[in-house]
Amino acid sequence: MILRPAQADDAQALAGLCLLVFLDTYCFEGLRADLTAEALQTGDVRALGETLRDPQWRCLLVEQEVRGEPHALGFASLRLAGEQAELVRLYLHPRFQRQGLGRRLLRAAEAAALAAGARSLLLDCWSGNDRALAFYAACGYQDEGPAVYSFSGRDYPNRHLRRALG
Repeated sequence: MILRPAQADDAQALAGLCLLVFLDTYCFEGLRADLTAEALQTGDVRALGETLRDPQWRCLLVEQEVRGEPHALGFASLRLAGEQAELVRLYLHPRFQRQGLGRRLLRAAEAAALAAGARSLLLDCWSGNDRALAFYAACGYQDEGPAVYSFSGRDYPNRHLRRALG
C-alpha cells in the first residue's frame, strides 16, 4: 500500500471513490433524486481537481499496485484554517475497510494538519453511520454535539467531532 499526497491528475480516481463510498454509505435503502444529485456533486471531477490545486487543502491518497498499475483505495481531504483544520472526507473503498487503512489515512491527515499549524482537527459525521462514529471515537475524537448537513431541502443529523493534535 502506498500513501501519498494526491495530485490534480488524481481527481478522476477520487471522483470514482466519492461515488462508490457515498452510494454505499448513504443509499442503502435505494436511490432518490436528491441523494443521486449529492453523490454526483461530491464526485465532480472538475471541482475535485480545483480543490487539489488549492493551497488551503490537503488530500492524501492510499493506493495499491495491481499488475503494475496504481489503484486508488481511499483518500482523506482536509481544509486548513489556522489553528483548526477540518477533515472534510475520509472515504475508503468498502472492500478495503476494517484493515487499518482508514486509521492510517486519518493519522496521516492529522500529521498534515499539525504540520500546517493546526492544533485540532474537527469533522462532522452522519449520525446514522454507527461504524464511522465508533471508528472516530476509538481514534480519540470527542463528540461535541449535534450538527446538520443540508442539501436539496432536507436536513441530515450529524455529530460534530474534534481531536486535539500534538
